[in-house]
Amino acid sequence: MFRSPTREDTTGPRFKWSRGGVDPNRMLDTGVTPTSALGEDDRSHAAGVRTRKLFYIAGFDPRSPGYYHGLYRDHGRRQAALAGAGLEVGPRRSQGRLLASWTVTATYDGRTTVTDYCFLRWDDLVRGRWKQSETRLLYEIWRCLSTFARNGVWSVLFRKGPATIVAGMFPAIVSTLYLAAMIGGTAALSFAGYRLAATLGAPGWIGALPPLLILTQLRAWWRWIDPRLGIGWLNRCFTYIMDNAKDASEAEGRCDAFADVILQQSKDETIDEVLLVGHSQGTLHAIRTAARVLERDPAFGRGRTRFSLLTLGQPFAVYTPLPEDAHFKRDLARVAASDALAWLDETSPGDPVSSCAVDPLNGIPVEGRLWPVRKSPRFHLLLTKANFRRIKLKPLDFHFQYVMAGDVLGAYDYYRITAGPEFLLEAAGS
Repeated sequence: MFRSPTREDTTGPRFKWSRGGVDPNRMLDTGVTPTSALGEDDRSHAAGVRTRKLFYIAGFDPRSPGYYHGLYRDHGRRQAALAGAGLEVGPRRSQGRLLASWTVTATYDGRTTVTDYCFLRWDDLVRGRWKQSETRLLYEIWRCLSTFARNGVWSVLFRKGPATIVAGMFPAIVSTLYLAAMIGGTAALSFAGYRLAATLGAPGWIGALPPLLILTQLRAWWRWIDPRLGIGWLNRCFTYIMDNAKDASEAEGRCDAFADVILQQSKDETIDEVLLVGHSQGTLHAIRTAARVLERDPAFGRGRTRFSLLTLGQPFAVYTPLPEDAHFKRDLARVAASDALAWLDETSPGDPVSSCAVDPLNGIPVEGRLWPVRKSPRFHLLLTKANFRRIKLKPLDFHFQYVMAGDVLGAYDYYRITAGPEFLLEAAGS
């Protein structure tokens, strides 16, 4: 039912992004490599990445760092085994309210890299918005639809993001059908019971009343359906986007703190790469955080240590048409024009909880734009046909595939990118 209207990727030549993004194939043809784009400045790093500091910002997810630590450990081992590599994940360390971390030691092609994997926390903010009654969620479904329609979100996504339109409307469709079926079915049964009782000479209400008891189970049955279809999760995601655009003070305050953490944790000059990774709505925070890092330390990323940004399944085309958050658009433009970092965006055209194939900077003018390099992970080439069909029917599974192991090796490998010996764009084949 969440099946994307179009195939996740083409099966022919490598997916080409439309105008407005940086075509990685063109970059290679013209010799614009990561080093030449950022300047030499003692940054040749012929041996590749030996030490990395990685900062990960999850999406709108109430789960704690413990879940993500287990996910990285289990899927990292699976993916490394496919590549004939070794990957070991150390125990999780709590480092206060905002940070948890673990050490990843990986050996690819005989080269060993040690990565300090730092999980930047905002799950407390998510949990604060998670507990809503079913009645409130039903109201929010229609508020989201009308807000997005009024601000042109659906028109932006109509041509290049139909999967996201389906995902956005799915909660409304399912909840409406559910209520209609339950109320309509109960009314029909009550009427039939009334007629039957009257036929038997009994008061009609005796036959009409028992079916009405079905309505007392509306909430219980919905709570059984909801987690299996991800309706509440989807609705909460879109609601947060809408509310955050209206008042981003909470997000901006947390990203101020994230920037402080990154600057404090990245002072060691032996670090080869500082890699900031954002997934899903975490990409909104990643952009804000990167802009703050560059603003507070203009020299960051210009010395020996490279600064890289990886966005996975970003929802910018859903967020930026909402008019209230001008600060985010400013931050997005600043990052896109910065020569102090390298920015790679991996977003699948068939991911129903993302911007799909819409340019991340759609409608935002950027003078001297350099980034992002835009690529598709091409999940249909990384998974068996059965597994790819399965995730197409489950939007949450599809959306998390960016940070999960595949069934076969391919051009996209999250674990080599985040733990291997190459810098970001080199690991991604750009």
